[in-house]
Amino acid sequence: MRISRTHGIAATAIALCMALGLAGCTIGGQTNSSDSTADQQTTENGSADSSTSKFLDADGIQKEYASTLESLEFPDGYTPPATMDTSGATQFEQGSGESSASFIWMCAWEEDWLNSYATNEQEASSALQQLNKAKDMPFMQSDRVDEPTRDMLQSRLDKAAMSDPSGIQQDVDLNCSAQ
Repeated sequence: MRISRTHGIAATAIALCMALGLAGCTIGGQTNSSDSTADQQTTENGSADSSTSKFLDADGIQKEYASTLESLEFPDGYTPPATMDTSGATQFEQGSGESSASFIWMCAWEEDWLNSYATNEQEASSALQQLNKAKDMPFMQSDRVDEPTRDMLQSRLDKAAMSDPSGIQQDVDLNCSAQ
């Protein structure tokens, strides 16, 4: 029996819709699954009730952000934002508060390096030592960023070690202006 192209496309579309329906995909904050974490109650720590939850509410993400800030060392005289900009969102992937704080940390050290590489070798060296820690931090691991992103970081650090500001300046210009 031969299936026409129209019937084949329709069958594929139906199979795709069924798969998405069974997967409980989230669309616009609503899910198709009745047992999703979005339907669960929020606990004191801001995470959904399930131990397998990967989402935090606004309070939970602020706690994650603040906890990460407390664990990081910033350049002298730099004060990071006390709260994470959530832009009114109500649900966040666990780890995004940590990543946000870590990106702020990286921008602070990049700016410190840019301000000192040509005039204060000791301060620039200290900033570069801090920036090298980023490679081992959670926000730069393969579960959060891809290999080209990690390669780009290494390239920026290699250039900075040779007193070439181009890579770090580009990152600051592109990613730190809103900080």
